[in-house]
Amino acid sequence: MTKEKENVLMPEERKQADMLFHSLIAEMKKRCMPDVSLLKKAYHFAMKSHGDAKRRSGEPYIMHPLEVAKILAEVGFESDLIAAAILHDVIEDCNVTATELEQRFGSLIADTVDAVSKVSEKFTGNPDYTKMDIDNLSDIKFLTETTKKNNRKAFYIKLADRIHNLKTINIFPEEQQKAKAAHTRNILIPAAKKMHIFKLVDILESLCLEIENPKVYHEIRYGYRQLLNESRDAIDGEYGLRAFWKQLLLEREGVFGKNLVLFEFHERYEDSIYRHLNEKHHNIYDVKNYMKKKYIPLYDINFIVSDLYNGTPESLFFQCYPKLHESKFRLTITGIDKTMGSSAKYYELEDRYGTKYRLFCQSESELLEYSHGVMISGDIDDIRSHIVYINEAEPDEPEHKKIPVYRKDGSLMELDEGATVLDFAFAINPYIGICAKFAYLNGTTAEVPIYTRLRPGDMVHVVSDHKKGEEEFDIPHATVRWFEYVHTREAIKSLSRWMETNMDRAVPKMMVYDEKGNAYEIEMGSTVLDFAFVLSREKGLHVRRAYLNKCPSASPLDRILKYGDRVRFTYDEEEKKTPEFSWLSIVKTKLAKEVLIEYFNRKYHMK
Repeated sequence: MTKEKENVLMPEERKQADMLFHSLIAEMKKRCMPDVSLLKKAYHFAMKSHGDAKRRSGEPYIMHPLEVAKILAEVGFESDLIAAAILHDVIEDCNVTATELEQRFGSLIADTVDAVSKVSEKFTGNPDYTKMDIDNLSDIKFLTETTKKNNRKAFYIKLADRIHNLKTINIFPEEQQKAKAAHTRNILIPAAKKMHIFKLVDILESLCLEIENPKVYHEIRYGYRQLLNESRDAIDGEYGLRAFWKQLLLEREGVFGKNLVLFEFHERYEDSIYRHLNEKHHNIYDVKNYMKKKYIPLYDINFIVSDLYNGTPESLFFQCYPKLHESKFRLTITGIDKTMGSSAKYYELEDRYGTKYRLFCQSESELLEYSHGVMISGDIDDIRSHIVYINEAEPDEPEHKKIPVYRKDGSLMELDEGATVLDFAFAINPYIGICAKFAYLNGTTAEVPIYTRLRPGDMVHVVSDHKKGEEEFDIPHATVRWFEYVHTREAIKSLSRWMETNMDRAVPKMMVYDEKGNAYEIEMGSTVLDFAFVLSREKGLHVRRAYLNKCPSASPLDRILKYGDRVRFTYDEEEKKTPEFSWLSIVKTKLAKEVLIEYFNRKYHMK
């Protein structure tokens, strides 16, 4: 049995955690009778297991699983899933075993927690696995495990966990934020959409938009808030639209009282507005010009009808539509459409003031599926049919359709969904593609790798060593590995044609990282010492020791690097340690040989 840590939280920290736990219970009581005994047991075990561990923000770690549980409580989940959410990190972070968790809480909760726990490096059976390999295995494990009968609820914990992580991610470097958002877009959101878990997807997509394109996100958020304020009295005032709807329903209580379950106005999510504008108006490079009520439905209206009602939800709505149309608001149906995300049908409404709405007429079952997806409402075969296929080489393999993206001057381009920065570079000009180095996205200053996948509305500035009009001075960076980075047929064709005549220049390369996580491409077969000269020609001459990945022991300088290795060097700052002639037999790259030969020639000449 794992020894639990003593709870050494400060009194104020413990009080803060207790208050959050009690608010979680209160949230659940709005919808059901929670199993308070089970939840208290899970809370106390998680509290002891995490002990005094802190998040990077400095707050007690226990606050994170409680926030994740509260997100799920607000959606309306029951006690066993909420308990598993409170416990969701104890296997991964606290050396608690799945067996121990099963003994304390039963197999259902233990299996759920195990399904969301990452693959541990020590259990892969392969000491050469890189972090990229481990992350890939964790994604495959998660997608596979959540199709099993007892693990299906783990999917919701994973989504809620990512929601809270993205909400609190601003303390991390921009590159890490973008990597987390990209993983969310490429792995979690597509899988969640296949499961029809659209309520949590809406939240995730807006959080990703804020990270990926902060300028657009804040323009939409600010513009939308302005529109809501301008329409506040007409909608929320004493004689506003909400009050009119309520009065209308009271007048027709006999018809609606037993059949209308829910009638609510909902504010829109920022990413939902962005997708709507991209779909309807295509070239929206300057988003703020479109933040007007003539372009944007201001509210979503849920008109939810009992499953016991004999007619369709629409038929009940149309019983009151004449009153709406004849009222002072002159509500009029102007069209019927489907959302881009969930393909849910809605009626487009517009009032006499030009304010637009999206009306969703649904049954209770349809609303439940929107909130919970087929993971809860479907049987196991139904769930597996939605997953369809997991590509174990590339779990985030996308479906193909066109997306709008922009050059830095604002001009519109369309690429296949799933296209990368490298596809974008080739689409501009094959020479720019061959010489591409990295890119900046959406006006930010963080360098993103050429294999970064693009999403609708991204503005891309490719940095390339192509010299327009002076191609003889181009510096190609293309390698055979680039075939893994391109997605579009056009880019593959351009790359293969260049390779046919320049294969001798396309030295196979791999990605290696410095101690800060910065990525560098280096020739396959390079040694640790070669990488030292990539980082610094001068400091490479004074390397003392090198450390690979998480190994505490120094690595030999002649060790051959593997894809994804992370290397940390220590140097002789006083430059007393100098290269040995044997180094020339260790290095493999042209750069390292040139630096060493130059050094030895200089040293010999001085003597």
